[in-house]
Amino acid sequence: MVVTNYLSDIRLGNIKTYKTAIERVFNRSSEKEKDVIKTYYFGQKTMAYTCDETHISESTFHRIKKKVILRLAEELGEY
Repeated sequence: MVVTNYLSDIRLGNIKTYKTAIERVFNRSSEKEKDVIKTYYFGQKTMAYTCDETHISESTFHRIKKKVILRLAEELGEY
């Protein structure tokens, strides 16, 4: 049981770390980036739907997605 509780504590700590990193990246994003993040990631919509909903091209979508992922990786110390 002690090992299970320890692993649960580690997972919970990781989730909190990820949550904080996502919040920081989101708060520092432009309004257009926030729209994409909210629609694609939080709303779990497709790329096509997100592009249509946020009025951007597919290439702009990919640029924004790459930028957000790189910022998240930097925030987590992975890049």
